[in-house]
Amino acid sequence: MNLIIIFLLIPIEPPATQPTPMAETMIVTGQSEPVSQKESIHRVEVFNAERIAEQGATTLRDLLVHELLIDLGQHSVFGGSLTVQGLSSEHVRILIDGVPLVGRLNGVIDLDQINLDLFERVELIRGPTSVYYGTDSFAGVVNLIPKRIDSKRIQAQVQGLWDSVDERTLATHTGFNFGRQSVQLAAGTRMFAGIETETRKREWNERDQNWASLGYRVLFGTMELGVSTQVFDESLIDLGAVSNQSATDTEYVTDRSVNQVYTKGFINDHYLDVSLSYADYERYRDTTHIDLGTGTREPTGADPDLNRFDQWRLRGMWSHTYTWGHVFTGLDLNRESGDGPRILNQTQDLTDNALFSGVKLELGTRFQIQPSLRIADHSEFDAPITPALHVLYAGETQEVRFNYSRGFRAPSIKELYLDFHMQAGPNRYDILGNPNLAPEEGDHWSLDTQRVWLAASHSLELSGQLYYNTLNDLIALSQLIPVVGDPGRFERSYINVDHHRTKGADLHFGWAYEWMKLNLGVAHQVQYNRFSESFEIDNETDATDWSARFHLGRQKSLWQGSIFYTYRGSRPGFYTATNRTTGETTLTITESEAIHMADASITRWLGNRQLQLIAGVRNLFDVESVAHINAMGQAHAQDSVGWGRSFFIEAKYQWSSRN
Repeated sequence: MNLIIIFLLIPIEPPATQPTPMAETMIVTGQSEPVSQKESIHRVEVFNAERIAEQGATTLRDLLVHELLIDLGQHSVFGGSLTVQGLSSEHVRILIDGVPLVGRLNGVIDLDQINLDLFERVELIRGPTSVYYGTDSFAGVVNLIPKRIDSKRIQAQVQGLWDSVDERTLATHTGFNFGRQSVQLAAGTRMFAGIETETRKREWNERDQNWASLGYRVLFGTMELGVSTQVFDESLIDLGAVSNQSATDTEYVTDRSVNQVYTKGFINDHYLDVSLSYADYERYRDTTHIDLGTGTREPTGADPDLNRFDQWRLRGMWSHTYTWGHVFTGLDLNRESGDGPRILNQTQDLTDNALFSGVKLELGTRFQIQPSLRIADHSEFDAPITPALHVLYAGETQEVRFNYSRGFRAPSIKELYLDFHMQAGPNRYDILGNPNLAPEEGDHWSLDTQRVWLAASHSLELSGQLYYNTLNDLIALSQLIPVVGDPGRFERSYINVDHHRTKGADLHFGWAYEWMKLNLGVAHQVQYNRFSESFEIDNETDATDWSARFHLGRQKSLWQGSIFYTYRGSRPGFYTATNRTTGETTLTITESEAIHMADASITRWLGNRQLQLIAGVRNLFDVESVAHINAMGQAHAQDSVGWGRSFFIEAKYQWSSRN
C-alpha cells in the first residue's frame, strides 16, 4: 500500500487539452474563507445530501458507519461515540455551523443525538485543526452545515422515515426569500422504541427526540448578517434489571441549544468572519420503582443529578489575498461553565482565549505553503503553543498534501472538578477530579495524494494517505488506592500518566462510467500497546479494514440504487485483573471477531423530481454485537455494534415557488 501511495506522489501532468476533473465543492471547515475542495490546504471529506439519503442515515452515527479508520462505539446510556485514526472521542470536536457542541458524557458527544434532517452536508477533517479550533480537535473535526434556501421565493420540504425496528422520523423545513432577506424554519421528531432483549436491560434504549431551528439573514452588498438558533431535547428510558419481581427504571432528559449571531463576507478584497455564539447543555434523571407483579410505578425520590454546561464564544477572523499569497489572523475568546451537585463548590468555569494567524505562500501556480500558529491563555494551566505547517501541490489532475500539526486537549471540567461516589456492598469508591492536571499534547504528520484519469465516458481516481500521531500526558484514571484510616474506602483520581501512538495508511480506488460508480477502499492501522510496558507482549497492535460502495443511476435519472459494504477486521483486546489477596495482576488477551456490515437502498423520483421515495435495508448481514474471544476460545466480552437487520422507507416532498 505504501508503494502505491508513493507512486501517486510523482507529479505527472496530463496533456493541455485534457479537462479539469475535480468538482468545485465549496467548503468552510478549517478555512479562512470559503474555498473549493481542490484548493483547500486541508484534506476535507464532504458528505452531501445525496450521500445522506442513499444511506438512509438518520443520525451522525448512521452516516459514519462505513468510513474507514473511524470506529464507532455504543453505550446504552452515553450513546454513540467515535474513534478517528485510533484516537478517542475526547479528541474530536463536533461543530454546528462552526459552533462547538458542549455536554460530553464520559468524554463523548452522543452521535445518536445529532439528527441530520437540519443539515445539507457534513464536512470532516482528520488530524489536528488546533490552530483554528483549539482544544479537543487533535483527531479531527466534524462540521455540520445547516440547510439554506436558494434563490426561490418560498421553499418547503417535508420528509418522513419508518424503520422496521419501530423507528419513526418526521421533519419539515421551510424558507422564505424576500429580496436580500431570508427566513428559515425547521422542526422534527424522532421516536425509537428501543431493541427488546430476553432481559429488561437493553443495549439500545428507547429514545424520544425533538428539535427545531430558526434562522434569519440579510445581505448588505457583499456582506451577510445572520442570526440562528437550534434547540434539541431527548428522553431516554433505561430499564433496570429485575430483582425480587421489581426494578428501577431511569429516564435521562437532555436539553441542548446552539445560538449564533454572525456577519461574514468581503469588504473590497478583505474577507471578514465574526460570530458570537452561546451553546448550552442540561441533563437530569428521574428514577421510578416498578412492581412487575402489579405494574405499579412510584418515584424513588432519588437525587436527579442535574448538570448544566454552557459556553460563550466570540470569534473573529480577517483574511486578505495578495499577489504572492494569502494572510489570515483571528481572535477566539471562550468561557465555559459547569453547574452540578458533584462539581467542586457546585459551580466552576474555565476561560480559553487565543490569537491565531497564518500565511499562505504561493510558489508558482501549483505549490502552496502555509505555516500557522495559535497562542492561547487558559485560566487553569499554561496552554501550549500550537504550530502547523501545510504544503499543497494542486495540479490539473493531481493533488498532494503534507501536513504537520501540533495539537492538544485541555482537561474538561469533569476531569478537573467533578467527584463521583459509589457504594458497593461494604466498600465505598471515590473518583475525584484533579485541578492540577496538565493538557494533553501531541504531534501529527500526514501525507496524502489524489490522482484522476479521464476518458470520454469514464474516469478513474486513486487516492491514499499515510499518517502518524503521537500523544503525551494523556489523562487517565489512577489505580484504586485504599484510604488510610478508613477501611473499605478506595480512591482514584485523574492523572497525566499515559502516552499513545498511532500510525496507518489508507488507499481508495474510484471508477465512474456514465450511469455507474464503484469505490473501493482499504485501511491499515497500527496502535501502541501500553500493556507492553508491564507485560511481555508486542508493543504494537494492528487491524485492517475494507470498504466498497456501488452506485447505479445518472445524476438526473428517476431511478438510482446504492450498496455500501464494510469489512471490519479483528482487533486485539486486553483486560487486567488484580488478585486482592496476593496483589498479583494478570493480563487476559482477547481478539474481537471480524464483521461484515452492508446497507442497500433504491431511490425513485416522481412529479418532476419533487417527490423522492427511498426504500432500503440496513445491516444486511444482521450483525448485533462483536465477541472478544480469549486464548481458550471462550467469549470474554461483547460489544454492541448494531441492532440487527432492519428495513426502512423514506419519503421526501419538496415544493418551491418561482423565482
